[in-house]
Amino acid sequence: MKFFRLRGFIILKSSKNHYHVVFDKSVSWERNLHIVAWVALESKNEKLKSYLCMQCIKESSTLRVSPKKDKLAPRIVFCYGKQDNEIKKFLKYRKLVKKS
Repeated sequence: MKFFRLRGFIILKSSKNHYHVVFDKSVSWERNLHIVAWVALESKNEKLKSYLCMQCIKESSTLRVSPKKDKLAPRIVFCYGKQDNEIKKFLKYRKLVKKS
């Protein structure tokens, strides 16, 4: 987070052993791939490397905000740093989706 100057983050658990991270700073698609690739290599997490490849193939990322089949909506499990830009927008959107 500090290296890429992403201000803050929240971690959401979407299902058993599956997580999403939302950063507080908006970044370009290329920068997003750069960050995910760096984390995948540093962590030596094979599933994250596979996820990165799939995002490159799809040319987009998906973050689920609502329940899906037998899975609950992702829940926040950890917060750190500032949360007044992109995280605030994400949480507002998430609330709107949950309401409808």
